[in-house]
Amino acid sequence: QAAAGTHQLRIVADPDRETGDAERGNNEAMKTVSVPGDDATPTVSIRAPADGDTPTEIRVPLTAEATDDGGIARVEARVDAGLWTPLAGPGPWEAALLLQPGPHGITVRATDMSGNQVESTVRVTVGAAAPTVEILAPGAGAALDARTASVRVRTSPEAVLVAARVNNGPWTAARPEKGEAEIPVALSFGVVTLE
Repeated sequence: QAAAGTHQLRIVADPDRETGDAERGNNEAMKTVSVPGDDATPTVSIRAPADGDTPTEIRVPLTAEATDDGGIARVEARVDAGLWTPLAGPGPWEAALLLQPGPHGITVRATDMSGNQVESTVRVTVGAAAPTVEILAPGAGAALDARTASVRVRTSPEAVLVAARVNNGPWTAARPEKGEAEIPVALSFGVVTLE
């Protein structure tokens, strides 16, 4: 398999050097190969959400359509400047986005079998209220004599994920059940800030 474009094809006849030939140059050949391909870019459109939508829930369904005469290799999406994530397909391509309240750009990118790409972007403003979180334990100023702590939190009912960290370190996530969660975190010696 080769993508459209110009490639160098290298063929080696004795890769294990079993023949004991001292001149390796006559064991291989190189050739420039031009693979014809599709120069036309694919098409992609975002069916949902529509540009300018104001969803009231933080879970926003995404549906995209992509077409190409040579076939679609993959369809990906990202929110704002985030990482590209493959969408489930084949067409329509779908995903469920978990968006924070506020404005966001949702971009879908389609790539055809020849490597041609096209993008489509919509802007939405999530009108849902921001979730709330309260640290129940350990309390402020608590003296702990262990290297780990179990952070107990209470969240608003719509929260689907909660995380804790110590001294701006990495976040440790948990899924709340009935509005509460316990998150184990590693502690360092001395005064620490728990978020």
